[in-house]
Amino acid sequence: MSSSTSTTGNRLSLAALIVLGLLPLLPAIGRMVLRFADVEVPPEVVADTARFFTMPVPVVLHIVGGCLFSLLGALQFSPALRRHSWHRMSGRILVVSGLVAALSALWLTQFYQHPPSEGPLLYWFRILAGSAMVFFLLRGFLAARARRFDRHMAHMTRAYAVGLGASTQMLIGIPWLLLFGEPSPIVGDLLLAMGWVINLAVAQWALGRRQGHRLRALPATA
Repeated sequence: MSSSTSTTGNRLSLAALIVLGLLPLLPAIGRMVLRFADVEVPPEVVADTARFFTMPVPVVLHIVGGCLFSLLGALQFSPALRRHSWHRMSGRILVVSGLVAALSALWLTQFYQHPPSEGPLLYWFRILAGSAMVFFLLRGFLAARARRFDRHMAHMTRAYAVGLGASTQMLIGIPWLLLFGEPSPIVGDLLLAMGWVINLAVAQWALGRRQGHRLRALPATA
């Protein structure tokens, strides 16, 4: 593969990750615009967004933290940027923004009223996902401080996979909605959980593939 082809592939991958990370913003922005626009808003939209206006600070923190984490997380995979000090500086912002996104998500899960469309399992799935993201971010940061860069990359990749869960959930949920209609609360919970499971599975596959490439690249010893 030529270097130009490889560079083009890397850029397309980064662009896809950025778009994927920002995808969950679209319905959130749409709901807010409908609330403030002078149009007739469906009652379910009003009920769904009213809880966010009760305590808006955690919502704002979650959106801002999630956007920064998604954007900077995608750029961390750039081979060119990893060779500069930008990687380290932006990585610190990435960890902070990721922690803000994960901890605010745990707050929202714990203290915000949940709509009837959510089943009893989703609460525990969100608690598990948010806690896992915090764990991976802290382990990744500590691994970098200890200069264990392989472990650092592995933990940060897993944290990024959990953070992109909402994007994968949309890619799963929209086709389901179009083909089968509104899922039951239990089915809906399981579909959302699939987003995190799929992302972590892909992350583990990518990490294993990278490790395999490194092992094959090592010189043979007698």
